[in-house]
Amino acid sequence: MSTTAATTSVENATSATNRAQKQQKVTANLYAKDLNGKEFKAPDFTIAQAFSDYGWVNDFVGWVLHSYCGNPYFSWKFSHKKHHQHTGHIDKDMVFVPPRTSEWKEKRGVMSLSEVTADSPISSIITLIIQQTVGFQTYLCIDATGQRHPELEDKWYKQFYASHFNPAAPIFDKGDFWYIVLSDIGIMTVGYSVYQWIQHFGWFNCMVNWFIPYLLVNHWIVFLTYLQHTDITLPHYEDNEWNFARGAGATIDREFGFVGWFFFHDIIETHVLHHYVSRIPFYNARKATEAIKKFIGDDYRYSDENMFVTLWKSLRSCEFVEGDNGVLMYRNHNGLGVPPTDK
Repeated sequence: MSTTAATTSVENATSATNRAQKQQKVTANLYAKDLNGKEFKAPDFTIAQAFSDYGWVNDFVGWVLHSYCGNPYFSWKFSHKKHHQHTGHIDKDMVFVPPRTSEWKEKRGVMSLSEVTADSPISSIITLIIQQTVGFQTYLCIDATGQRHPELEDKWYKQFYASHFNPAAPIFDKGDFWYIVLSDIGIMTVGYSVYQWIQHFGWFNCMVNWFIPYLLVNHWIVFLTYLQHTDITLPHYEDNEWNFARGAGATIDREFGFVGWFFFHDIIETHVLHHYVSRIPFYNARKATEAIKKFIGDDYRYSDENMFVTLWKSLRSCEFVEGDNGVLMYRNHNGLGVPPTDK
C-alpha cells in the first residue's frame, strides 16, 4: 500500500471519529429539546409512527397499504426498528450490511483480491438490474444483504429460515411471533385478491394496475435505501467503536428534486435527521434538518449529484469494508478511490 493511500485511509478514519464526536452532541441536543425548546422523550423506533398520534391507526393503515404493495408490514416494521437501533453497526445493522474483505473474497471463491479481474461494466449492469428488480423480494425472502446467522450455517434451509415471512426467524424477537403471522395473512389475502383480479379482469388489467406499480415500489425502496446508506465517505463501525450517534450519522442526504419532495415527502433529502429522531413528521423534516446542520457543520453528509449517476458509482466503488481500528470504510477491487490494504 502506498504512503499516500495509507495517509488517506488514516484521514478517513480520523474524519469519521471526529464526525462521531459532533454527532453525539447533536443527539444529546435533539433528545433534550425539540425545535421550540420543549422537552420530549426519545422516539420509539417503529415504521416511523409519525402518521398519527394513535399507534393502532398507524399499524392498521400500514398493514393494509403495505400488504397491498406486497410488503409484510409488521415483519418489516420490526426489522426496520432494529435497523434504526443499530444503523452503521457492522454486526447488528439489518440491511445493506457490507461484507468485510474476507467475506467478500469467500463469496467470490478467491484467496486474494489480485485473483479477481476487474468487473466489466456488463457485469455491473447485470448486478444492478437484479438489485433493482428483485432486490427487495430477496431481502424479504432470504434476508439478502442482512446479517449472517452463524447458528444456521450448517442448515440446508439457512437462507429461507431467516425470511421475513417466518415468525420464528432469528431477525425477530419472541414477542413478535403473532404479528408476523398477521403480516403473512395480509400478504396471502392480497395474493388471493390478485388471483381473483386476474380471473375476473384478465392478466393485462392486473399487470397495468397492480404488478407494474408493485415493481416500481420495490425498485424505489431498494434505490433509496441503498443510496441513503451506501457512499464511499460513510463509515461502518465494529462494536467497540459504535454508538447510536455514530450510526445515525453514517447516513447521507441526497437531492432528488421534484420527485423527492413531492412523491417521497423529503425522505431522501432529510434522511440524516430521520435516523436521529424518526418521529418528526415529513412536513417538519426540512426545518429540523436545518437545525441539526448547525451542530454537525461541515461533517453533515449531503450530495446533489444525479442519483442515478451516484447509484452506478456506489455499485462500483462500495464493494466491501476494511479497517483495523473499529472504523470500517468502503473499498473495492476496481481500482477506484483508496486501494484496499489486503491484496
